[in-house]
Amino acid sequence: MGKKWTEERKKEILSSRIDPTKSLIAAIEKAQKKPSVFLSASGVGYYPIRSNTIFDENYSGAPSNDFGGELCQRIEEAARPLDDAGVRRVAVRTGVVLDAVGGALQEMTMPFGLAFLGQIGDGSHPFPWIHMDDIVGLYLAAMDHSSFRGALNGVSTDIISQKQFSETLGSVFGRPTIPMPKKAVELMFGESALLLTEGQKVFPRKAIEDLKYQFKFPTVSEALKDIRRRRGK
Repeated sequence: MGKKWTEERKKEILSSRIDPTKSLIAAIEKAQKKPSVFLSASGVGYYPIRSNTIFDENYSGAPSNDFGGELCQRIEEAARPLDDAGVRRVAVRTGVVLDAVGGALQEMTMPFGLAFLGQIGDGSHPFPWIHMDDIVGLYLAAMDHSSFRGALNGVSTDIISQKQFSETLGSVFGRPTIPMPKKAVELMFGESALLLTEGQKVFPRKAIEDLKYQFKFPTVSEALKDIRRRRGK
């Protein structure tokens, strides 16, 4: 989660993502030999928060009207000049990445490692996720398919709620999960609490139909069991 999204922090986040992208684009535009493809790391925060809508890459509406939506839109827009430069462009809209080292799971581990952060509020909000091996696999697949361009949802096909995720997490690791009232999370993290208290139902249609990608970990249970095995716990 990191720091609260103060106005100053928002500027830092935008600058850290947008400025390097613009510098890379400028260098590519000047280069005599240009790369064949450019992949940018966006996020599922691009999509609006609607619990009853499943978003795929064919969504043509406006981005979410919060800071996450603005950030994702600006990351993707920063690379758009490559379209005119003849460079194939892919924007990977990534969900929560599950990995054995660091990442989201580390942030969900409560002090002393005896429990995990559990259900937040009623836990009914979507939890778009993907195993680290599969997000790497999708990047490689997007690079290899020379005709593929545009948005690519970097999420699993397993659409689950935050409650389902926390219950599976506790079951797989054999540890308790500590529920957290939504209001408490909002007081702790301010606007950035949206990353924990809300979510989008996102489906990787292009990964399946265009890239013909076969997910190594199609369910959250399989993904978490693999991570437990790698951790040796």
